[in-house]
Amino acid sequence: MTDLEKMNVALSEAKKSLKKKQIPVGVAIFYKDKLLVKSHNKKIKRKIFNHAEMIALSKLKKKYTNLKYVNDLELYVTMEPCLMCYGAIKDFRIKKLFFSIYNNNVGFSKYVEIEKDIFIKSGLLSEDSKELLSSFFKEKR
Repeated sequence: MTDLEKMNVALSEAKKSLKKKQIPVGVAIFYKDKLLVKSHNKKIKRKIFNHAEMIALSKLKKKYTNLKYVNDLELYVTMEPCLMCYGAIKDFRIKKLFFSIYNNNVGFSKYVEIEKDIFIKSGLLSEDSKELLSSFFKEKR
């Protein structure tokens, strides 16, 4: 699978959030091109820890306890993780983080220096992710 195909899985999850009137953020975690878990944001409806990333990491831990420290895990998310989610991603030792768009309000890159032990790439399907967020906030206003 290509990076774009993997990000499309996360984008599909974000669309589920939008249908549920939640902030449209989706996540997919892969191991050597195999989809392990996927999730979408449930923050508004539930507690703060129900960010898409936190849900995905919780699912991963429950489903694959032996994968916690595997080096080839890749996380794809439609928006830059917040500092809390980035900390969880780092704690889980995810080695590759891909996101569509920067989170100018609370994205981790505003607060921390990127460490060398994680590969980070932004911009995958950014227009699609921007469109989802725009439609969500347009409806709210």
